[in-house]
Amino acid sequence: MKKIYLFLLLIMSNICCLIAQTEVLVSGEHSLDGMEMYGNDLYVTSRIEGKIYKMDTTSANPSLVEVVSGLINSYDIAFYGNELYVANNDRIVKININDTNPTITNVIAGLNSVLSLEVKDDYLYFSEYHGNKISKVNLVASTLSVIELASGLDLPDNLEIIGDNLFFTDNNGALIKKMNIAEDTPTVTDVASFNTFSLTSNDNILYTAQDSEIYEIDLNDAVPTPSLVVSIDDIIVGVIYNTTDENLYMTNWETISNTSISRLVPCFEPLNISVSDITLTTANITWLESGLSEQTSWEVEYGPTGFTQGDGVTITTATNALNLSNLTEGTDYDFYVRANCDAQGYSTWAGPISFTTIPLYNDLEIMKTPIGHDQYTKIPLAQVASIANGRTIRNIGTLSCTNVILTVSVSDSSLSEVYTETSSPQTIDAGSSSTITFSGFTPTILDNYTVTYTLSLEEADVNTSNNTMSSVIEISAHEYARDNNIVMGNLGFSNVSNGRLGQQFDILEVQDLSSVTFQIVNPVNLLDGSTTFVTIWDMVANMPNAIVAQTELVTINGINQSYTADVLGGPFSLQPGTYIFTVEQQGTENISLATTEDVFKTNTTWLTWPAIEGWRHNEDYNFYMSYILRPNLQDPPALGTQDYTTNRSTVSIFPNPTKNRINLSGLSKTEHYTIYSALGLKVSNGKIINGGSIAVHHLSNGVYFLKLDDGTTLKFVKE
Repeated sequence: MKKIYLFLLLIMSNICCLIAQTEVLVSGEHSLDGMEMYGNDLYVTSRIEGKIYKMDTTSANPSLVEVVSGLINSYDIAFYGNELYVANNDRIVKININDTNPTITNVIAGLNSVLSLEVKDDYLYFSEYHGNKISKVNLVASTLSVIELASGLDLPDNLEIIGDNLFFTDNNGALIKKMNIAEDTPTVTDVASFNTFSLTSNDNILYTAQDSEIYEIDLNDAVPTPSLVVSIDDIIVGVIYNTTDENLYMTNWETISNTSISRLVPCFEPLNISVSDITLTTANITWLESGLSEQTSWEVEYGPTGFTQGDGVTITTATNALNLSNLTEGTDYDFYVRANCDAQGYSTWAGPISFTTIPLYNDLEIMKTPIGHDQYTKIPLAQVASIANGRTIRNIGTLSCTNVILTVSVSDSSLSEVYTETSSPQTIDAGSSSTITFSGFTPTILDNYTVTYTLSLEEADVNTSNNTMSSVIEISAHEYARDNNIVMGNLGFSNVSNGRLGQQFDILEVQDLSSVTFQIVNPVNLLDGSTTFVTIWDMVANMPNAIVAQTELVTINGINQSYTADVLGGPFSLQPGTYIFTVEQQGTENISLATTEDVFKTNTTWLTWPAIEGWRHNEDYNFYMSYILRPNLQDPPALGTQDYTTNRSTVSIFPNPTKNRINLSGLSKTEHYTIYSALGLKVSNGKIINGGSIAVHHLSNGVYFLKLDDGTTLKFVKE
């Protein structure tokens, strides 16, 4: 037993692991310490009082009965027949417990702090704490003489004999060691490195007390390792295993003057009880077996929250897991679990533990995954196809939803609604999805369009916040984008050479690629001076195929900057198809692209590096994000401010100059038109009839050219 307790009481650890069930048998101001069993009686020392008490462990109301007094620092005791040997400071004494008034008899004197005793056969083994040695005496010898077994130790204590091995603590309790006492000259070997207050055993299981916890060490293991058995609230000073009732008894100190004797309840409550996989009508519960006694089965009792035990449903199971079924949806439940330890009886009930089954409810959501050109945030006018093409609706509730209707509307920057469409009603079962498509709206002028999807259903939806979704799509003069320019993160390679990060864009009409804009995340200027560029790939069978163009190098400089890299050799003509634009990592610099999560479509982002031997998508690595990476497109300059022609003198524009609209006269039939800026950029297109008008209020002030299908070109001024 460890003897230096006062400071340990002051620094007692609050770490709590497996909280055991203990039964306090006696308590009071006794400073109880070392213990030894004699039949059903537990003998215990009171070190500060200088007394020895005994307690009947079979009594329903056990109490301490004084056996003897007049001792000095009585740390430990050991029985040899009816003689009780006591470690009494600098000597070993004994008493005969059969005597009516036991008297103290000296056995060996002149020792150096005797703290621990053990008896095997006819020998008494003892440790001298400050003498740093372990010795023995032959109790049947005519003359008692001390036989030294091991010296040069470091504060040895806590003797425990198992077979021929004497276990003890050394290094001021920090090490557990052993020696074979059947040998004439025993060799000391290490067992485990562990701070220990007390040792006891049951067969090849060594129990050790540390602070407020008890651990067990299986000596049959190749590397004996302490594993936690139980934890209590007070410091455990001594521990002893009673082979008669198979209980562990402990002396516990709350303070030095407030100590107790307790025992572990033979059958422990189940531990770590948890509930998982809760559905409408089922729930899985699990727990861990604990304690010294084998738990052969468990009982689970459950019912609605607040039920009285005995009135619930009880199930017996041979495993430490149970599926509760036939529950009622949307109901609060309590349950209790107890263990069956056969001869040791039942544990106390653990619980109540509460859970709630999933209720019946309706909940539809519009999924973020875009359809068609809704996947873009900016679309060059020349590449416009229909937008507002539809969305997938998912039923994340537990009931079928009926009369489900999706409505889409498109508004321009003036908040005027330019398109709306409503789907046919349908039913979507719980856990199912339905993709609803629309013919969509095809913009013809540069503008910002707000696309709004709105859900309705017959039933009440518990969460209406996911019944509406809006996004803004800008029809631009030249910029293509999948992002909303809101940086939410970054993605890059670390310690990888020749990595590539990119995403794809659809080219519907022939246009020139002039440059590519992208944003590099460089938070602490680590990449300053590094270079990168963009590679453009065509696609075959939905996979990157061949390099068709590259940009010039750009030098990274500054924190989180955007860069525009011009196409090497001048604008490159992109034919209709799908192209991938990748930012290249040269060397092992971590080139990280800024990303956004608000706009994302699967199978449109790409990454590769030599080690993977192929291409992957961001989502393959659970990165559901798009890059801030934008191609810049342009039409080859088709017109200049001086070289324009009019094939038909009868066609005219008025008013000219104009502020809001232009009118055309002299047309003989409906004509397709395209409006170009003075730089040759396409800014609007559509159809017009004779006498019809075209809105130009959204155009910047300047010179523009309207070109008809037959080549007729008319100049006008927007002011």
